[in-house]
Amino acid sequence: MNGRRRSVVALLAFASGALAPAYGQRARKTYRVGLLSSSGTASMVPFIRAFWNGLAEFGYEEGKNMTLEARYAAGDLSKLPQLARELVDLRPDVILAPADVAAAELRKLTTTLPIVLVLGSDPVGAGLVKSLGRPGGNVTGLSVVGAELNAKRIELIKTALPKLARLGVLYRSDAFGQSQIAALRGPADAVAVKLVLHDVRSESELQRAIEAAARTSEALFVLPGPFMFTNRKRVIEIVRAQRIPAMYSENVFAQDGGLMAFSADFLDCFRRVAGYVHRILKGTKPEDLPIEEPTRFEFVVNLRTARELDLTFPKLLLLRVDRVIE
Repeated sequence: MNGRRRSVVALLAFASGALAPAYGQRARKTYRVGLLSSSGTASMVPFIRAFWNGLAEFGYEEGKNMTLEARYAAGDLSKLPQLARELVDLRPDVILAPADVAAAELRKLTTTLPIVLVLGSDPVGAGLVKSLGRPGGNVTGLSVVGAELNAKRIELIKTALPKLARLGVLYRSDAFGQSQIAALRGPADAVAVKLVLHDVRSESELQRAIEAAARTSEALFVLPGPFMFTNRKRVIEIVRAQRIPAMYSENVFAQDGGLMAFSADFLDCFRRVAGYVHRILKGTKPEDLPIEEPTRFEFVVNLRTARELDLTFPKLLLLRVDRVIE
């Protein structure tokens, strides 16, 4: 081999060696997923874990081919606009929005970045999508039909406590809370239960509100919302201290010591949206992915807490329980 040929071969070998990492790097692209949550960091841990478990089914692994950029408002919705701006400025491949309120803030800032709802309550009414079957924009995901479930919760708590006449309702008087109260009135009237409302604006007001509910009502209904979800351990602690039976809107409350809860399986929802993220990353547009409703619902009863209250559930209620916490 002459010197010139050796030089050419050496140059080609060097070039292929230098280019190999670049091609390999492209094959091992690291995707970035944003998360805008109105809840707190600690309260979201099990749900983020469920999301990662869902992603693992499609071959994604944290720190290797995917990273998560998360922003948490910790129940303070006034922080959402700034946090949404931070995420949009990062230009992630897709953004996860656990609730309508987070998706709405993101939608104000971008009509191109894909947004995936996890626990949407009314994406059509909120103006996020044109319809569930044909979203028609950059938002898709799951809708948990939250307001409709309240009728079921009223029915269940009345079955648990047949003599119930006054039901305290713990809620936050924002637009979401007001819509939930409106959805409660018809079902409550249907079973002759009077609603006694307790508006809570800050964590410092929880004690006062729950004590008032214990004095004026036979049971308590804790409405869903970012504030209650973020402060759920404190809510449960005070409710148990006041010895008032309570119905909660997320099953994680019953797992953490609440008496009973009826909801979609939120952990399953976070696992399922991993499929939406995967399809979007592979090129499917959000507008072509219909919004689905949860496939799994749970009525969870905590018998330990029932014993603390010296409460015996009617057999009719126990026949409807999906999961019992002993």
